[in-house]
Amino acid sequence: MRDSSRISLTNIRDKFRKRKAGRTEKAAAAILSVLLISLIVFWIQPRYRFAVQTDYSVNFLVGMIDKGNHSPVKGEYFAFRFLSVPNEPRYGRSFVKRLGCVEGEYLENIGRQFYCNGEYLGAAKEISREGKPLGIFEYKGIIPKGRYFAIGETIDSYDSKFWGFVRSEWVIGTVFKVI
Repeated sequence: MRDSSRISLTNIRDKFRKRKAGRTEKAAAAILSVLLISLIVFWIQPRYRFAVQTDYSVNFLVGMIDKGNHSPVKGEYFAFRFLSVPNEPRYGRSFVKRLGCVEGEYLENIGRQFYCNGEYLGAAKEISREGKPLGIFEYKGIIPKGRYFAIGETIDSYDSKFWGFVRSEWVIGTVFKVI
């Protein structure tokens, strides 16, 4: 006769399958998922790259750059090398902004307010966080071929309102929000 107090492997397996996952298991699953995605993204498919936002100029923290797509679409996010101001400390860094106005569209600023085809894009601040006066990019006309007007989503964003157009050859790729 079997002793009912003995624990069999079948009983242990059944109890394990019926229980709910706790925080530790969920965290471990999330970490393993991120590691697996990273493995695929960085080593198997180098077309993609993560973009981590540290300046809060767009409304997400982590994005995925598709380096194979160099044709950003108006209203969507894109990554580019910041090469507009050679003596700027951020020169050469990767920026992620939203595409506000594209070649062939009418861009104008009225004072510090910017418009694309009459649609409001945003305003340029007068004074930086450090208290220094900020200049603006003044333009009224059709955006030339191979040029983009990049805008951030916060008042503190350092974008085309201050330094002008992004050239198409500076584009790294389109960006998709992850977190």
